[in-house]
Amino acid sequence: MRITNKAIMDHYNRGLNKALNRYAKAQDRVLTGRNFNEVSEDPAAAVRAFRLRSQFRKNAGQMEMNEETMSRVVELESATLQISKILTETINPDSLKSVNGTNWNESTRNTYAATLRGMQQSLVLAANTQINGQFLFGGETDQVPFVLSEDGKTLTYRGIDVNSCDPADLEKLKEFSKETVYVDLGFGLEETVEGTADGKPEIISTSAFNTSYPGINFLGYGPGEDGKSDNIIVLLGQMASELESPDFDHKKLDGMINKFQDEMKGFIDAQTKLDTDAEFLRTNMKRLETYNDTLNERIVSVEKVDMEEAISTYIYQQYCYNAALKVGTNILSQSLLDFMR
Repeated sequence: MRITNKAIMDHYNRGLNKALNRYAKAQDRVLTGRNFNEVSEDPAAAVRAFRLRSQFRKNAGQMEMNEETMSRVVELESATLQISKILTETINPDSLKSVNGTNWNESTRNTYAATLRGMQQSLVLAANTQINGQFLFGGETDQVPFVLSEDGKTLTYRGIDVNSCDPADLEKLKEFSKETVYVDLGFGLEETVEGTADGKPEIISTSAFNTSYPGINFLGYGPGEDGKSDNIIVLLGQMASELESPDFDHKKLDGMINKFQDEMKGFIDAQTKLDTDAEFLRTNMKRLETYNDTLNERIVSVEKVDMEEAISTYIYQQYCYNAALKVGTNILSQSLLDFMR
């Protein structure tokens, strides 16, 4: 079989182009710091990279949501602290229990009643705190949740009297108290398969975080026993009314004060739950940040080159390409001499 110059040159050119291609790729890896720039270069690594980057973006969104939720809870803590100060620093149960017709005259009682009325207004303002246009204690509503009548005797939550005896109103308030607004904070957000009675699936509570904090869970609702309201703000109004009454009964006031102290325990319990949620969110943020770092490391391991190995490969491919050029020089020289012969 006769080997022609053309055959030799074609074979050489193919080899030279391959060497140049390998050299260019090695150079590109060093310059870009990437293992691959196209899926075709490493399909398996590309699939892993896409999956990791998808997880990274999802985790970043969860971190942002956790941060927003944390800001909301911090504002809630501030609002409940304000309410707590109003309740604990203004009312002195021991002094109120000492009230009777002998040591507190009508004028003094009226003065204290006015203080209680003022506290009602301050509490309603604190309970209607907004952040970014949303009411902290309003649940899903975008309307003012708490509205107090001018005489301080009636308080409504989302349009319903919190002291109503109507079973339908109480049922609605109960629904408000259980209202949920779930967000995904990285717990594998899932819904029930079967769905609820209305046929709609429901989010599994352990797979998400509830960001709804209805104000009536802190301040209470319902008419209570013996006419003493289960709502702290309304109860303060009832205490004020008793102090203002011409037929003032200090035993009746004592019963309201005891009721007030019981309701304060409920408020403190709700406040403690809020503090627990805040600590949980701080811990979860650390978890998400750690996972973010882990994902980033994995992405780097898949997409980024080992620079020492990349430079070594680059130098080797450069050597191979230069060697191919040198071989080509010899081939061309020999071919020219053969032609001259």
